[in-house]
Amino acid sequence: MSQTWEHGARSCGRHGAACTTPTDPGEIALRLAHDRAYLAELHARVAEAVEQGKSVEETAVACGAMTYRREDENRGAHQLNAESAFVELGGTSPAAPVGWDRMAEG
Repeated sequence: MSQTWEHGARSCGRHGAACTTPTDPGEIALRLAHDRAYLAELHARVAEAVEQGKSVEETAVACGAMTYRREDENRGAHQLNAESAFVELGGTSPAAPVGWDRMAEG
């Protein structure tokens, strides 16, 4: 699937620093490519864990070795992503909310 976007002046990602040149299509494209690669790897790792019958906790551990932008700042968000993907990809959800659904508890 290929999409063309008019970028204009935008931030290049919620989980990282703003682009140094937010109107540079090359920099924006690179950031989007990194985000797509992160999502593809997360999907692959979670799908494999679900297929193997792993728990949400085991799945989060399996995703813990991934690299992603600003790891220290985004570790919590990464875990929530892994947990949410686990449920979305058919993993057996525990009784308590997991992933980004935990944030709705207030």
